[in-house]
Amino acid sequence: MRTPLYEEHVKLKATIVDFAGWDMPVYYTTPMQEHLACREKAALFDICHMGEIFVKGKDAEALVQMAVTKDISDMPEGKIHLGCLCNENGGVIDDLTVYKFNPEKFLIVVNASNIGNDFKQLLSVKEKYNFNADVENE
Repeated sequence: MRTPLYEEHVKLKATIVDFAGWDMPVYYTTPMQEHLACREKAALFDICHMGEIFVKGKDAEALVQMAVTKDISDMPEGKIHLGCLCNENGGVIDDLTVYKFNPEKFLIVVNASNIGNDFKQLLSVKEKYNFNADVENE
């Protein structure tokens, strides 16, 4: 599969690799040059391949609060926070971003290679604590 930016990556002479079934750029120059460019200027990361999991409903905020390591209790609407999704023993399943539309709607963006595991874990948290929310793998 290819993201909408694929042709641009090719034009810029990116080295393309398979990542979870997606043709993705791994680098354009050298790791050191790209590291310095990110630190000294700016970077753009194509996230079109990443997983999008929506959590919606009356208990959406409680479910997300229970599932991720980042405290979202005072998170403003329209903001994004970084966090991790853990299993019941505290082991990290994935790193992710949480976007809050409002207290009843969240978007969790996860790594493409881990979509299934992340979705399954969020469903498990929902069921274990009987949260009144929908978890939708978009």
